[in-house]
Amino acid sequence: MSTNRRSFLKNIGLGAGVIATTPLMGSAIPAEKEKFREIRKAAERSPAMSFNMSGYAAPKLEKVRIGFVGIGDRGSDAVERMTFIDGVEIVALCDIRQAAVDGAQAILAKAGLPKAKEFVGNDLTFKDLCNSGLCDLVYTATPWEWHVPVGLAAMEAGCHTAIEVSTAKTMDECWAIVETSERTKRNTV
Repeated sequence: MSTNRRSFLKNIGLGAGVIATTPLMGSAIPAEKEKFREIRKAAERSPAMSFNMSGYAAPKLEKVRIGFVGIGDRGSDAVERMTFIDGVEIVALCDIRQAAVDGAQAILAKAGLPKAKEFVGNDLTFKDLCNSGLCDLVYTATPWEWHVPVGLAAMEAGCHTAIEVSTAKTMDECWAIVETSERTKRNTV
């Protein structure tokens, strides 16, 4: 069998296209899934994005104020790691369980740091943290289905966002993150 470079690249491109158009796994929360579709439709109606985040560096902050959403095992470990970093101030903690927030407050106390503002309630309490104006960065360590909703809410509120593991599970979610990042000029990692 003889394969030249052109047909090899064509086949690779076709394979990548199939993979890219297939949902990676699961689906978003129904209300948020519709929001992703609206973001995509708006982007398709508008001319090409006038700003691309590639190479963008946000203005330097002397102190980065971080809020945490999701404080289970990964979240509490992240809170502890951040207590060792100069220039970081942990200002907000959010979870649906008060016990998780209490555990994170204990980590802050052990490190000699002040208590953070608490956001405890239901699945959507993270929006209150994002809109509080307290944070420069929202760090997310929630279950996967909440990564994109929290990330979008953070960027819409003017915060950068860090997501503990894989951000999105579908192409619509990926594009929602990219387009919101470019529109708000907020980084997501």
